[in-house]
Amino acid sequence: MGSGSLPTQNLATTLVAIHTEKISATSLTKQLRHYSTPIFARIQNDQVLIDPRTLRDGDDKILIEALLKILG
Repeated sequence: MGSGSLPTQNLATTLVAIHTEKISATSLTKQLRHYSTPIFARIQNDQVLIDPRTLRDGDDKILIEALLKILG
């Protein structure tokens, strides 16, 4: 769903879904939010979902770095 001036509009996107047996989706999202550069994601069906549209240029490197550090 969109937000702001169009809260009821659905916005087409492709999501990155992360599922790991190492830690829970709740724990992963919490650690991402508390990372040195906070990364916000949502949980659905026990998967962490990240929308690439919310990333700025270069943020993909920060996201990969965070995932490698958290998941080892």
